[in-house]
Amino acid sequence: MRRILYLLKKEFIEIFRQKELMPLLFIMPLIQIIVLGNVVTTDVERVPVEIVNLSDSPHAVRMINRITRSPLFTVEKISREKTDTVETLKKGEVKTIILFRDPPGKTMVDPKANMKSPLKYPQIQVIIDGVDSNTSSIAAGYFNGIIKQYILQDVEQYGQGMPVENKTLIRFNPRLK
Repeated sequence: MRRILYLLKKEFIEIFRQKELMPLLFIMPLIQIIVLGNVVTTDVERVPVEIVNLSDSPHAVRMINRITRSPLFTVEKISREKTDTVETLKKGEVKTIILFRDPPGKTMVDPKANMKSPLKYPQIQVIIDGVDSNTSSIAAGYFNGIIKQYILQDVEQYGQGMPVENKTLIRFNPRLK
């Protein structure tokens, strides 16, 4: 332990003897923080998207409208025909392909009215170019948020709610019992 303390003391004396090292030690880290602080960001905006709508559902059209209006995504192309998704992603024109399909006859049941409700949502497949994993995971989270909010608002119109609700409860225990 003493050797380490003597080594630290020696290095500090050496640093303060050489005046040329002072700017490198104190000014250069500040410049790096200022310059590199603006370069590194986790915000994801204007992700190029291609939407393939194979669904006849009005819900699909409404969800596509929400995605189109979002500043997070830039819709490059909307088509009604299935395309080769791998080749489209390899071209690099889009980073995400969102595919809407009709479900195979599934509907939600309204327990209050004991009948089927018109809450028939299309199947949604999101294919994201994973070369930049940070951007792709953030974009997937944004997309899931848009769809979840749409479905939640639509379900609440029929008097239903989400089956699970998260609530955070923080308790203070001064005696640690």
